[in-house]
Order: sequence, then structure tokens, then C-alpha cells
Amino acid sequence: MKLIHIAKVVKGKMHFGNKERLDQDIARYEDKTVQVTISEYKPKRSNQLNQYYWGVVVKIISDYTGYTKEETHELLKQTFLKKKIEVNDEWYDTTESTTKLSNKDMLDFIEKIKQWAAQTFHLYIPDPHEKG
Repeated sequence: MKLIHIAKVVKGKMHFGNKERLDQDIARYEDKTVQVTISEYKPKRSNQLNQYYWGVVVKIISDYTGYTKEETHELLKQTFLKKKIEVNDEWYDTTESTTKLSNKDMLDFIEKIKQWAAQTFHLYIPDPHEKG
């Protein structure tokens, strides 16, 4: 079982949000050897933002172009999330995964898409808070 706790490091000390739960989880492993991994916390993208991306942004462009949502998603990644990687001294084109984008990065990605859709297809993509 993998247990995850979030902490803030201040002046070399870790401060946990829920110390009681941490203590309970540590107690489960009494007399056992455990492995501890520390990495920077990066919050996951919200489900609401993901639903807006697929249900509004991708759907509007998909409906307009006639491509599937998956094809449209790949087009958007190729257009706005392109990057190059080097393997054995050879460079290859690839794209970033949207699943690894923070909320802020995803909002930036969506804003670029909205501007592009407006300029390229004269499509209006409403903001998440807009009705209809």
C-alpha cells in the first residue's frame, strides 16, 4: 500500500497538514522496514477543468472539424504542446501529456486553443462559468 502525505519544508523541517493521520499511518508499519520517498508536490489538475476541456473546448472544435475528440485532442497537443527529445544523438518530435499539466498550465493551454479557434475557425469557445 502506498500512503501519501503532503508537507511543507520550512527552515529544513517538514510540517505536515494532518499530523494525526501521519502518526496513524506510521503506526501501521511498526517493527517493519519502510521506504520513504520525498519529491516536490504538484497538485493534479481538477476534474472540473478536465471536464471543461473535453466537454466544451475539444467538443466544439471536434464538432466543427468532423474529427473525433481523440483526434482533435492530438491536433491540439501537436499545435500547442510540441517538444523535441533527443535519443542516441537523434532528435524526435513529440508532445507533452496534458495529464501532467498543472491547473495553471492547462488554463494557459486552453486560452491558446480558444484564441486559435477564434482566429482559424471563427469559433467562440465559452469560458467555464458561462451558461449555455
